[in-house]
Amino acid sequence: MHRNYQGGCVRRKVRAAIIVSLSVLLAVPAASVASADSDLPPLLSPSEMPTGQYASADIGEQPVSAARRAASSTARALSQSDCVEEEGGDGIAIRVCNRELTPDTPQFDAAVVAETRAASTARAAASSVPADCANAPLDGKTFVGDRTNVCGSKLNQLIIEQRIDGVWVVTGQNTSRIYSYVYTSTDLRTWVHELYNVPIAVTGTAVGWWFYAQPDTSYCGAGCRSTGYDFEPSVFRLGYTHVGASCWQADVMTPGQVLPQLDGLWNWWYENPVTHLQASKSYAYPPSIRCDNALPARVPGCVIPGVQAGIKYNAAQLPDWSRHVILAQQSGLPSVLTRSQLESWNQANRATSCPDAAWLPRPAGYQCDEYPFASTREGASITGAAGARTFADCQVNLRYPASVGASGYSICMVPKEQNELAGSQINTYLINPQRVLDGDKYLVAFQ
Repeated sequence: MHRNYQGGCVRRKVRAAIIVSLSVLLAVPAASVASADSDLPPLLSPSEMPTGQYASADIGEQPVSAARRAASSTARALSQSDCVEEEGGDGIAIRVCNRELTPDTPQFDAAVVAETRAASTARAAASSVPADCANAPLDGKTFVGDRTNVCGSKLNQLIIEQRIDGVWVVTGQNTSRIYSYVYTSTDLRTWVHELYNVPIAVTGTAVGWWFYAQPDTSYCGAGCRSTGYDFEPSVFRLGYTHVGASCWQADVMTPGQVLPQLDGLWNWWYENPVTHLQASKSYAYPPSIRCDNALPARVPGCVIPGVQAGIKYNAAQLPDWSRHVILAQQSGLPSVLTRSQLESWNQANRATSCPDAAWLPRPAGYQCDEYPFASTREGASITGAAGARTFADCQVNLRYPASVGASGYSICMVPKEQNELAGSQINTYLINPQRVLDGDKYLVAFQ
């Protein structure tokens, strides 16, 4: 289920005997969330991705802010070595280790991952975990989704040991799958980070431990603040999914302002309700959010910039124009372009690829079309030193040898109506709805 975020912060209660649909939303008690923005509508509803919009399915590892990098290092240090020990008055020593199992940790075992993936996926499907998370890898750092919704997951183990005759012996263990689900809106300066802990197994002295979670506002970054959160601590047990929702907001931005890396993290831990012994805290750290007020005639909004933007053109609607771009890509020119908002570059690109009619005549009713587009950093004046190329039926006579491969650019005469419609669709389906700014990469594809 794809989340069409409309603002606000909500809580969804999950109980063992009740599967709560993501389309059913419960109001948040006033005591749970303190928000300074009364104009934010507290509604969420499922929606499909807009027609014409393309989004990468895998953002992989992306550059992160210093705050998130510090949180990541802390979490991995805890995963590898940090355990809490307690010496009881009766001489019994207890050691508790909270480990996140990712490919970077020595305890990561591919066999364990394979064994638990099916179990955790089945339990997640029978709980409130969003369907967007169904294909989330278990590596703890690869997120799947689009520019406004992403999800990632990782395995976690709580290991309890007792020292017997000088030897540490495991007496209890729980295993769970932790999901981080983040969603925002291109028309709002707010976002939500949901945390899900899906128990897979619990044994021995780990039975009865409680799971706690709380947002960490110290990593939010400049221009970002928390507007509240909702989480109910509860005993870790099979058949119960622990759910938390933390809500965040970017500050008011002046025209042209961009807040490039905003982070809303959860930290979480386990605690023994009798002894109050706590396992070390760990972090759920999703990709950064970017909010901006940099698009003309658009309200401020946010995206997940680590997800590549893109547009899928309807080749049947634009047959001549599409043929040119497809042939250009097939000849070696890139399908992933980089937006340029520097008008001097863009004008130079147009002048290089499509000079005036005295140099490059236009048939009646046709316009000169260039690829890569003039409004990109791959344009003719920037990366086109190898020169132009063209194709049969393009009505272009090159005065120099044609370029080949990834270097150069392509030109073709296409009907005026198709060229102008293709240009307008860049704004309609790419620049505005996906908030593609200067330096953002995007895919040009066809359907």
